[in-house]
Amino acid sequence: MSKPEGIEAQLDRINDNIGIGCVIVAIAILLAGGAIGNGIAAGLCFVLAVLLFLFLAKSESEGKKKSVESKDPIRYRHYEGGICELVCEAATERDHTAMVIYRAEDGSIRCSPKDLFFERIEVDGRPVQRYVEISERD
Repeated sequence: MSKPEGIEAQLDRINDNIGIGCVIVAIAILLAGGAIGNGIAAGLCFVLAVLLFLFLAKSESEGKKKSVESKDPIRYRHYEGGICELVCEAATERDHTAMVIYRAEDGSIRCSPKDLFFERIEVDGRPVQRYVEISERD
């Protein structure tokens, strides 16, 4: 079962807002340090704000990288024999049609409507699935 439509976009927006929040905190600390009137205090506040921002930005990007790298690629065999690798699922901007983005054997990146990618078709009078997931044993 797939996630509700748009949930990944919402999570990305939350992550972006965390980064923006870090910038706002850094500016607030800088302004507070400047309001003190002490150049050393302002400088220390600025350095601390930058370090905090860099730390949070780095940990956020590493979390995204690990979640992407930890997934093994899912491979599919076309009913005519070709093999492709699932890159991701997406939706069109205009009408939110679910799409499958995949890498073909020749390395090209292609997309297909999800319904079409997973549909059953008739070949030589018998129903077959257009793409079938390849298990690790295959």
